[in-house]
Amino acid sequence: QDLLNLSTTEAPVNAYNVLVPRVGVEFDLNKVVQLRAGYFYRATMLPRQTAPQSNYIDANAHVLSFGAGFTFPDPLEAKERPVSIDLGFQFTIMPRRSATKTDPNDPVGDLSAAGFVFNFVVGLRHDF
Repeated sequence: QDLLNLSTTEAPVNAYNVLVPRVGVEFDLNKVVQLRAGYFYRATMLPRQTAPQSNYIDANAHVLSFGAGFTFPDPLEAKERPVSIDLGFQFTIMPRRSATKTDPNDPVGDLSAAGFVFNFVVGLRHDF
């Protein structure tokens, strides 16, 4: 039996589409090294969760990315520059977002979320 008397039906998410413009640059340092950077802002797609029926939470996100590519001559000398290694780092900052419930007897209560996300990527490519 449900001790808190919580409903087992899922509340609708009510998410909406958001436009996410992005900007990025790449700079060829020399024939071997390419440097990259980018930024985008993603507004949350969820409305504030004030009603007692739902508890979905999301925050806006500022996303910074940095990367480097390294291109080397083919060890078999079949092509001019077919071996590449790409390294990337992405840092997401999500400022705190809170939702105050309209019902003081809501079993979950008020919500708050914030955080950071770190992504790393390594890629290897060999052109034939």
